[in-house]
Amino acid sequence: AIILPASNNLSKSSTVFTVLFAGRGGIEKRIHLITAMAENLKHTDTSIQFEILGDVSGSVDIAKYPYVKFYGNQSDNERISKIYQNAHLLLLTSSTEGFPMVVIEAMAHGCAVAATPVGDIPLHIKNNENGFLFSNVNDEKAIVTEGIKFILQLKNNGAKFEEISLNNSKYAK
Repeated sequence: AIILPASNNLSKSSTVFTVLFAGRGGIEKRIHLITAMAENLKHTDTSIQFEILGDVSGSVDIAKYPYVKFYGNQSDNERISKIYQNAHLLLLTSSTEGFPMVVIEAMAHGCAVAATPVGDIPLHIKNNENGFLFSNVNDEKAIVTEGIKFILQLKNNGAKFEEISLNNSKYAK
């Protein structure tokens, strides 16, 4: 079941920019690319918060990343909805996907989406309209560099983020 927000309130924090990964761990999810972005940005912009929703314990040593908030598996739909509500950007760095339901859940909660162009994701994510597609799937260094660029671009342009947030909320519904 897709989790839709209880209200139409899309307002997000203006003091903290939250980047969310939602899903399970696994080699194809490439969580190490997300933690690499978090590692890089923690030195340059402390107002950017990385959060990971889902069990990724087999994919990343959680203790090595005290600056990333790990929620683990959550089953309470209200709690999950609140996590999405607080997030600005859903970040997916998978090497392969079908069409992840987390994309629709994030969109419904007014999140922008930055994802690798795999599976059906490119059918739903359009650059600068409702998020960003990475330029390729295999160059991990480029994915980290582009991801940081996308995050900073959205964080530093509130009007663009608001436009994308609204577009995604309408599209998901």
